[in-house]
Order: sequence, then structure tokens, then C-alpha cells
Amino acid sequence: MNNPETLLPLSAHAAAFLRYWMELTAAGRLPLRAAVDERTQSVERKALWLYARTEQGRYEAAFLGGDVRRAWNLDDANAWPLEAIVGPAADRVAARFDYCLRERRLTHSVSRTAEKPWIVAERLCGPVTDMAGVPRYIFGMTDYERYHMLESKGVPPLSSTFCETYDPITRRYLGPLPDELVEP
Repeated sequence: MNNPETLLPLSAHAAAFLRYWMELTAAGRLPLRAAVDERTQSVERKALWLYARTEQGRYEAAFLGGDVRRAWNLDDANAWPLEAIVGPAADRVAARFDYCLRERRLTHSVSRTAEKPWIVAERLCGPVTDMAGVPRYIFGMTDYERYHMLESKGVPPLSSTFCETYDPITRRYLGPLPDELVEP
């Protein structure tokens, strides 16, 4: 699934998530919410998350893994609105989620978190549908170990965001995320 121009490899957590995603999309369509199991043994559960888009166009966490809750100092409650989790970045993150749902894209990103620049994270996420087949959820994983993995391979520290998009079924490279949706 690597972009042939960047050849940035997936971390072990992201590769495991991609294998699980491939199971979910094996029928050649986006996965149904009912098929997504946050208790799966296929992926490191502490890295998983799922956001639901409400009728008002806001995002609420349907579940958040332990790593995400720790990174953002959240308690064990799952019904967190996006604004409470990522603060001032909520509009940009919501716009990115909207893009993924509207365009039906799987996205892979590695970036420093603007609100917490000491955090470097890898994210892989894609759209999930409701029972009617409408994309209303974003299912993904965040690996906060990514910086250490890259550093150990001799990759220089990140100075900007890397974010690529792929077809969620074929995993064919479709290009970078639009500039306005990428962290500065």
C-alpha cells in the first residue's frame, strides 16, 4: 500500500490494521459498522478508534483505545465529542473525516500533533457504513510509537505532515490528502 514516490513503510500496528481492513473489505465493499469489532485480536486494540458522524455533522467517539485516551488525557468514557479530544484542531480533523467519507478514501498519515508537538503519530483510517450502506463512521488506528520506529531506521525527524490517500477496497494509491486538510 505504499506510495511508490515516498516508500514510507507501515508500522507493525498499521500493517496489522491494514490486514484487518482487508478482511472487512474482502467482499469488495466498505465495511458495515456491525462488522467492525473493537475487541478484535487481529489488531492492537489499544491503538483502535471509531468516530460516528452525527446528524448534526459532528463526530463522536464510538470507542477509543487506551493509547488514544492516554495521549489526550481522557477517562474511560467512550462518548467523547471530537472537540473535547483534539481541541482547536477539531474543525480540521472533522474536515478530513468528511473528506474520507465523501470521497471514500483510506488515509495513511504520519505527523507531529499540532496541539501536542512532542507527539508523533501514525494514523491509518477509512470509512465504514451504516446498515443502509451510507458512510457515517471513520474507523482507524493511531500508533504513537511511530517516531521511535522511524528514528531507529535513520529517517530524519518529521518537519511536516505526510498524508496519502488510497482506494479503501483496492488499496490503489490515489494521491496526497488535499493541502487544506493537512496540518501546517
